[in-house]
Amino acid sequence: MTLCAFWRTPLSLSFVTGLLTDPSPQTVHITRSGPGSLARLAIALLDKGRSVTIVAKNQSELAEYRALLTLFNPERSLEDPSPTRVQWAQRFVSMPQYPASLGARSGWAERMAALYSLKQGRRIQGVLVTVDNFLLRMPPSDIFNDHELRLHKGMEMAPELVLDQAVDWGYTRVSMVSAPGDIAMRGDILDMFCPGYLRPLRLEFFGDMLEGIRHFDPISQRSITDVADLRMLPVTPVILSRDLRRAAEGFWKKEVADGRLRPADAAGLTRMADSGGQGLFCGQFYEQSSCLEDWLPPGCAFIMPGELDLPQALEEAERNWAEFLDREAEIKGVRLPRCRVLRPAAEVQALFSRVNRAHFEELRIGVPENKNSADATAAALPEKPYHTFQDLFPRPEAQERPWQHLVAMMRGWSAAGSRKKTDAKQTPPADLSTRKDGDSVFSLADGPAPGTRGRLILSFSSDRARARFLKLAAQDGITPRLRYDESHNGLFALVSPFRKGLHLTWDNTVILGEDVLQPRVERARKLPHGVFQGLDRYDSLREGDFLVHRDYGVGIFSGLHRMDMGGTKNDYLLLHYAGDDKLYLPVDRLSLIQRFKSAEGSQPTPDRLGGAQWAASKDKARKAIEKIAADLVQ
Repeated sequence: MTLCAFWRTPLSLSFVTGLLTDPSPQTVHITRSGPGSLARLAIALLDKGRSVTIVAKNQSELAEYRALLTLFNPERSLEDPSPTRVQWAQRFVSMPQYPASLGARSGWAERMAALYSLKQGRRIQGVLVTVDNFLLRMPPSDIFNDHELRLHKGMEMAPELVLDQAVDWGYTRVSMVSAPGDIAMRGDILDMFCPGYLRPLRLEFFGDMLEGIRHFDPISQRSITDVADLRMLPVTPVILSRDLRRAAEGFWKKEVADGRLRPADAAGLTRMADSGGQGLFCGQFYEQSSCLEDWLPPGCAFIMPGELDLPQALEEAERNWAEFLDREAEIKGVRLPRCRVLRPAAEVQALFSRVNRAHFEELRIGVPENKNSADATAAALPEKPYHTFQDLFPRPEAQERPWQHLVAMMRGWSAAGSRKKTDAKQTPPADLSTRKDGDSVFSLADGPAPGTRGRLILSFSSDRARARFLKLAAQDGITPRLRYDESHNGLFALVSPFRKGLHLTWDNTVILGEDVLQPRVERARKLPHGVFQGLDRYDSLREGDFLVHRDYGVGIFSGLHRMDMGGTKNDYLLLHYAGDDKLYLPVDRLSLIQRFKSAEGSQPTPDRLGGAQWAASKDKARKAIEKIAADLVQ
């Protein structure tokens, strides 16, 4: 049975959760909602004993969901992430978007850790993925049966054997470990950055005895904490062991004999394998490749984009991959059956039609919320975003004295948390952003309306940022809770990457991130369109973002690192370029980089440091501008 449900009034979270935990297939459409309510629904499903898979359209949407899942996790939002945290011990496993421009080998470390996590047999598991992961063929579902190495202190193991195994599993030998998949050996010390870990690991040997395992900081090289054991996983899905290589060659011969593969293309696959597997995809290497649903917990409920948005996102991902594979075929001269790399978008759509799912529908102006039902109007779990400080405090005096107004707001919400349940209404008004009580008009800045309860959650990017804020708040007698607890109301100060603002009106929960709490002064001068506009801050950057350096071209942001250069310590942005080239850019030179701008969904190809491609592109653009200028003069 498929139930398509729409509501005129806000619903309780438990009602929606009950629909999605029903044994028979259910389809629930939730309108006028948003990412905060989506995260709360996913957590509620896990609490009810139902595994859940959240499907995001793209990487930016995935990052927002992941930040909110962190915020609502009492353990994760209590303090900065522990360096000993491993992905397979987490309640939610995350699988990021796979940029086609990175090719087949790069970008698999986090994905391999996620797949490994899903094979650990947890009965209840949360999964967070981008929709393109359902298109790409995955390694065989039993790949980790023979491809996992567990090491512990005190065991006998020659470091050379560990190094050889790592290289076979796709690790790259480097002089200094800085990114997942790096490995370096210096005497009896073996440094490696294994998938699933936040920090690299240092293995100290005495002969063939593993004496110690420690997490360390890749910039300062200082040890952080000891660990008792580790799990070394492959970095790439194409594992070129002797047995798997032999099986792949037999598979290619069979494909040639059946007419599905040309002999010349089979020879091209062999060359790729000989060169370390660069350019090989799972479906081309393994005869029994898998799909993502083969890894998911059984009986998952799905939370996904709207019914109109989902096919568009799938088609866009399929189109991007098709363009990339066509370019690769032209460059390498090897044309391979596309079905061995990707599955059709229609096949994924058919999969989604068979599962319990909730669609979070976007509200489109002029488009009915449910074209099949004249009765489809209002939304369940309504939610309102806040983008700036001015959204909460529109009056001019608030801009002049922002701290005093914020303090008054925190006091109002703190007082609401101390009200007794018998004195407070448990069902909030439909819209608390502007509400009337007699002749008075209240706003969120005043705290909850009289007689209601609610939560104000302040989100800080780090424990250090929160500590600075708490020091100021304490001077005004404000002491928020530091641990999230859904059973309590009032004021919370938590640690999470979420930087925006939201109001979950159905639950009277307000979330304010640092972009709202700390208003920034906009640039006084707006540069013309097309002029290189360098960044003025880096805290909104996320690993994997494409950046453009004015002199070196397109690179991939790989994190912020603190380095000591000639006795002077500074923070540096690490940019990865083609050919594993790296550029460390001081944070005080942010004006030299900007975000890569392109058509929605398209992915650039990183340039090579010192290469001619970027110089040629700039020269071509300069000549085009000169020609336009000359034409204007004439």
